[in-house]
Amino acid sequence: MPLRLLLALPLSLAIGCLAPQSAVVGQTAVSAAPGSSEAGISAGVGYRQLSPDEEGAEDVTELRVPAMEGNLLHGLSEALGFNLHLSPAGLQPGLKIGLSRGPGLNVALLPSAALLYSKTGGADDSDISQVGLMGGTKLLLSGPTGVYGAVGYDIQWYQVSSEAGIEGGGEDNLTTLQHNLSGAIGFELMSGSLRIRPEVAIIFSPIVTLTAEEGDGEEEADATGFAILPSVTFAVASP
Repeated sequence: MPLRLLLALPLSLAIGCLAPQSAVVGQTAVSAAPGSSEAGISAGVGYRQLSPDEEGAEDVTELRVPAMEGNLLHGLSEALGFNLHLSPAGLQPGLKIGLSRGPGLNVALLPSAALLYSKTGGADDSDISQVGLMGGTKLLLSGPTGVYGAVGYDIQWYQVSSEAGIEGGGEDNLTTLQHNLSGAIGFELMSGSLRIRPEVAIIFSPIVTLTAEEGDGEEEADATGFAILPSVTFAVASP
């Protein structure tokens, strides 16, 4: 197997995201009232597949159980809310901008950005670090019957680095740049301040570029990705 596939394929197992690359998990188009907030936690099952473009290369799959995410929405005005999402993709602040609000169809935009950083110790005195950046926007729709949905686009950059100890020296990097198209559909049940939202989200990544750097060498591979996340969100709204 070429170096670019030997190093790039395991990276797909390390890329974690809000369903898994910031899908619209548990969020409707309805904004919180000014001064009020809504906090929610989502639990589900995430399945992801990465398909290298090179002939003969095998697909890489991952099943994530449970797939957990959290969200906090605070109303700033009738048409504007501050949104903070937390998932394996990192901390993701954004703004929910209401375009249409009323008893019928609600429409909102949710531009956001994500930041991820972690560093852990590995075997042989090596350090493993992860850095991720992501930005994009989503269009949210909510109907009067409780049905809601969303479509979105994100561009995501992610790097895993392995740095050997003093005796080993050297650093290996594995970098992914991908474009994600996401969609979701769900149904909201309400009882007082409690909201329950069963949902299915999907992500299609038509362009995935993986770059492996080992010592002085560099190899590149292309792939496509797909992910699906059925989940249930439990949210509580303040008065």
